[in-house]
Amino acid sequence: MDMSASVRKRPISVWIVSAFFFISSLWGMWSYYLIAVGKTSPEYLNHPYFANLTILDYAFIVLLQLVALCAAITLFLLRKAAFYLFVTGMAISIIFTAIKAIRGIYQNANPVAVGVAMAMTYAIHIAVCLYSWKLLKKGILT
Repeated sequence: MDMSASVRKRPISVWIVSAFFFISSLWGMWSYYLIAVGKTSPEYLNHPYFANLTILDYAFIVLLQLVALCAAITLFLLRKAAFYLFVTGMAISIIFTAIKAIRGIYQNANPVAVGVAMAMTYAIHIAVCLYSWKLLKKGILT
């Protein structure tokens, strides 16, 4: 049996999505770490959004970033768990956003900036969930 015939070809879009989520999750964790330990510029530390983050907020952030990192890795490995991890990440993001809204963390934020950021975030989440669902149904994710 030819070994190359049994190797699945990874679509270029899998490379792109995996790289994006891998890099952004690591960057996100690093950024929030720097903010949490006060190793960033004072305007960030004094901004009402960052000044009001609690240990629970940081736990949600780390959880969300770890789920995104695992989703990126499993997608790259063409595993069906990628779909479930992307959906889980979107659910965590929605819950976290709702908690922050209830606590009034967005009160002092620019509503246009928050709206655009949320729209982009959820558009990306939905697109990636649909994409990974498509890969799962095609049998590319196993």
